[in-house]
Amino acid sequence: MALQEAMSIYRGTLRAASKFTDYNFRHYFARRAREDFRAFYGSTQVDDASRKAFLEKAKENLNMLERQSMVSQMYKVTSPITRR
Repeated sequence: MALQEAMSIYRGTLRAASKFTDYNFRHYFARRAREDFRAFYGSTQVDDASRKAFLEKAKENLNMLERQSMVSQMYKVTSPITRR
């Protein structure tokens, strides 16, 4: 059950990261999510308390990313148009 929840949060984090309009932010948050989840679930000693703490922190990060991606979409910067 915890693995399904972790995968759901992981996919949601990648989905929220992909909604950023800026290339650097998109790739930074996707890379950060991959590194965090791989580091945590790649370790051999994962007890129940640390798993719950990690999932809670991951949920908080997911909520933050969803809010920030909405803000990013509201204030999208367009390149200036110049005429010659």
